[in-house]
Amino acid sequence: MNVSIVLRTKNEDKFLGTTLNLIRNQVYDSAPEIIVVDSGSNDNTLVIARDHTDVQLIQISADDFSYGKSLNTGISAASGDIIVALSAHAFPCDELWLQKLLKHFDDSTIAGVY
Repeated sequence: MNVSIVLRTKNEDKFLGTTLNLIRNQVYDSAPEIIVVDSGSNDNTLVIARDHTDVQLIQISADDFSYGKSLNTGISAASGDIIVALSAHAFPCDELWLQKLLKHFDDSTIAGVY
């Protein structure tokens, strides 16, 4: 199953690098697609996102921001069968976070997990 992780950011330079590294260290069959949707950062968030070649960066203006619009923008760009929404300051708890989250989709009656 292909997975896309959509990260919402605004001025997350203190956390984004750590979150990206924790995502990359996940024990999972394949690397997830990582999409960062930034809404007007004026710190080093954009620099950090651009330094990671495996990250797709999408920028929206701060005036256009809403939580829903930010997520919908990222989801529209995603190619994964499963979409994981994550804030840049929400650290995966361990290297099995993604695997534990996604195992529930083995059951065809499951449509969403949190």
